Amino acid sequence: SEGLLERAVLIGERVRQRLEALQQEYPVIGDVRGLGAMMGMELVKDPLSKEPAADLAKTFRARLFENGVVNIGAGTYHNVVRVLPPLTIEDDTLEQGLAIVAKTAAEVFGTKRN
Repeated sequence: SEGLLERAVLIGERVRQRLEALQQEYPVIGDVRGLGAMMGMELVKDPLSKEPAADLAKTFRARLFENGVVNIGAGTYHNVVRVLPPLTIEDDTLEQGLAIVAKTAAEVFGTKRN
């Protein structure tokens, strides 16, 4: 009755769009995947080999936390940054969090694709 399924789909679409845009900018983002509101951004050492970048993911998650976004790691190699906002999150709060993710990517990843 609260429309949480629809909200999960909407949040997931917004997060996926933002993470995929970051993937276009930074070659260390090897994959973006997820279901509903739970999305993951896989960090890799090389975009061709897809070798996991666990240390980079750890650094990114720590900086993300310092910048105000609580997050956890995931994946067999601990190289996936998982994003799972609450389904009751307000739209402006979601956008603020995603802006922090983008800011943190610029701080940690540095080099953009040419």
